[in-house]
Amino acid sequence: MSELLKQCGIREEEPVLVIFHMFSPYINYGGYAKSKIPLLIEERRAIGGLLNNTCSWYKGYKGQMHSFHINRALLREKLTELVMSYFKQGLKITSRHAFYRKANENLYPFNKQGYRAVLEILVDLRLEGKLPWDSIADRSRYWYDPIPKSTSLSELIEDFHGTVLSKLGFDPWKELGKYVEIWVEKESIAEFLKPLARKWLTVLAPSRGYASWAYVWEGVKRIKSYGYEEVTILYVGDYDPSGLDIERHLKEAINHFKVNCHVNRVAVTERDIETLPPSPLKKGDPRLKSERYAWYRESYDNKVWEVDAIEPKELYRRVEDALKEQINLKIWRRIQKKTEKIRSKALKILDEALKNAT
Repeated sequence: MSELLKQCGIREEEPVLVIFHMFSPYINYGGYAKSKIPLLIEERRAIGGLLNNTCSWYKGYKGQMHSFHINRALLREKLTELVMSYFKQGLKITSRHAFYRKANENLYPFNKQGYRAVLEILVDLRLEGKLPWDSIADRSRYWYDPIPKSTSLSELIEDFHGTVLSKLGFDPWKELGKYVEIWVEKESIAEFLKPLARKWLTVLAPSRGYASWAYVWEGVKRIKSYGYEEVTILYVGDYDPSGLDIERHLKEAINHFKVNCHVNRVAVTERDIETLPPSPLKKGDPRLKSERYAWYRESYDNKVWEVDAIEPKELYRRVEDALKEQINLKIWRRIQKKTEKIRSKALKILDEALKNAT
């Protein structure tokens, strides 16, 4: 047993709970102690194999190289079902989200080997036409396109409806006397939350790792210029040494600039790590040796929890709920109705101008 646990990368001080449910009406006791129950070699191998299968996924957590047979046919089937379940709802997920969503089904090791397998299969499924190309999102990159798209005034008006017109209206946050922003560690997560930011008229700030002092200063200037009495920043980041330190750095910088602002972590939280699958820090990661993160290693060893592991719709709901906690919906709806009226008037003026132009 000790050797088997070592092979699984489990240290002596780590707790392991193993439960066996055995049923046999003809157990021949060799003594009154449970340890005296005789087991055939086949039975011992069966129990050992069960324990090994149980621990195999944990071996992936530890980042160890081991032989893990990936049933690629089964993985293709499971990934297709997952991606299409979101796509039919009008949602795109990233390859990383797909990796986390199926991690607890023991389809692949929870390490680079498993991630590569998921990436390769998702590409193959799209090349073969089994998945639509629009079903997977890459939110870490974007296009800059300055080419004119409107060749007539009517087309420009249509574009005006969707973009320019959104700038016309009343600010409900001023009426509430408070304001909420969303700061996100990863740009891929920020892209996913954009519709939420548009819906609730708030700034979405992806820091892409550590936010520089210059970036925080620009955010502070913007917040100060708004003139809100009370400001809350909802922070979304990984539960790892960097993700926790980014939150600390953000609070420190805001305090330095003397802004009346509270930073609330929405994800990943301590409660999340009780249920989310962890991933290991890379063996060469400097955070494993740095004294700066000794406190983290003492509490969590080399395990980290990434925000990508949270089910996308759950993350969206959680951030929206945190926003709504700060809002008086009755006041919000009243201001929104005023905005709708002024936009309606603007559209009538534009329609008249378009008729006169033609």
